[in-house]
Amino acid sequence: NGSNRCSPEDERADEAYNTMSMGDKGYFNSYARYGIHHDMLSDTVRTEGYRRFLLNNPSLIKDKVVLDIGCGTGILSMMAARAGARHVIG
Repeated sequence: NGSNRCSPEDERADEAYNTMSMGDKGYFNSYARYGIHHDMLSDTVRTEGYRRFLLNNPSLIKDKVVLDIGCGTGILSMMAARAGARHVIG
């Protein structure tokens, strides 16, 4: 219908954003750049550390429901699924 109305979820997100401090806004806005995700994925020490932890601790992951908060690229969600998580929410 050509309407530009936002969903209630979008309106709540806008309200929350508008109440943030400038420092918080800067922090969250920094993740809007694609480059930051490239930098994190390119950090092999960090990424491999997470992978090793997930794969070497199957009792913490196998058949569990995993919630990946702030999943960004989804790399940790994929690692949790590979490590045997029953369900991954990301």
